[in-house]
Amino acid sequence: MVLFPIIAIPDYELLVEIYQLIEEGNNTTDRLVQKSSADRRLIYGAVSILSFLGLIEKKRVGRRNIYRTLVEGGDLRKYVLDNDFCRSILKFVFNGTYSRSQIARYFTNNPSRKLLNFISSMASFLRKIGFLDQRFARRYRLTEEGELRVFR
Repeated sequence: MVLFPIIAIPDYELLVEIYQLIEEGNNTTDRLVQKSSADRRLIYGAVSILSFLGLIEKKRVGRRNIYRTLVEGGDLRKYVLDNDFCRSILKFVFNGTYSRSQIARYFTNNPSRKLLNFISSMASFLRKIGFLDQRFARRYRLTEEGELRVFR
């Protein structure tokens, strides 16, 4: 199973902007930094998330990363639900599992700190796109939109 990257999570609008820039042909990191108003660290985070979801492909050419899209446009939230790791975390939260250690126990009997960090990073991402409730810091709860999208 491929796990979510442990990074600083950018806003949903920045994810959409970076994806559109790559679709338009701005396929190197330097061009993305020039065209976008965001910090380089957030751009790397957005690219990591988009490649995790299978929307773009990262290829190393010399010292540069070249990006290309694999999927034509659409709602990025739909692709989040297509990912097995994201969907399983949303299902665990819907079934009443509220802490990251309980979620990690579904994957393994002895969860490592790294797995807990993967789950925390995924939860932050799901909060940013509106599937998890922002009001509870340590306890995960689905929003109404999250419940509707998960079990549509």
